[in-house]
Amino acid sequence: MDELITLLDENLICTGTDISSDFIYFFVTSTRKECVCPSCQSVSSRVHSHYNRNFQDLPIQDKKVVITLSNRKMFCDNPSCHRTTFAETFSFIDNKAKKTKRLKETILEVSLTQSSVSAAVYLSKHVVDVKKSTICNYQKSMLVINKEDIEAICIDDFAMKKRKSYGTIMVNLADSRVIDLIESREKEDVVIWLSLFPNIKYVSRDGSLTYAAAIREAHPEAHHISD
Repeated sequence: MDELITLLDENLICTGTDISSDFIYFFVTSTRKECVCPSCQSVSSRVHSHYNRNFQDLPIQDKKVVITLSNRKMFCDNPSCHRTTFAETFSFIDNKAKKTKRLKETILEVSLTQSSVSAAVYLSKHVVDVKKSTICNYQKSMLVINKEDIEAICIDDFAMKKRKSYGTIMVNLADSRVIDLIESREKEDVVIWLSLFPNIKYVSRDGSLTYAAAIREAHPEAHHISD
């Protein structure tokens, strides 16, 4: 198992495993002698404390993988640094993330070929437990959009929690990609949101009177296209 864990980071070792019908649990620890403070780049070998950090990784043999890392907090001995302690970090996972970078990349690859709903169903069955809202957030974070370039869009509502809470999604009609979403379908919120995109000329929408009013207020010259 050590060979599998060192694929993430050569300084990690596996201290134990637990295998169930659906999951493989790895328990790992770091062998680094020294860590670098992220603020001042000073090197420290003094351990302040340990804490467990749980995150998910790519599946193995159709079993989902959960890793428990015994992470260390280190003292920063640089008197000029504003930190007194810092957590050991690793290149394969972002700070405070619950999924490794390579797992996140796989989620994005799958989700870009289908809707977030169907992607969540497939991924939860075969790869990792993930919600459609998480997939949408991943997609949103990867987009770098110049809002002034957006001219033709489609807006529609979607259920964050069926029959309880809804949001509004915006799709670029030029390439059929999701541009943005908000956790509301109230007129006032949609007006403010649409106003952030100054050059919208065409909007495809359903028969919602709320959306029609919001579009007219935010972009009175825009052409409405009924879908």
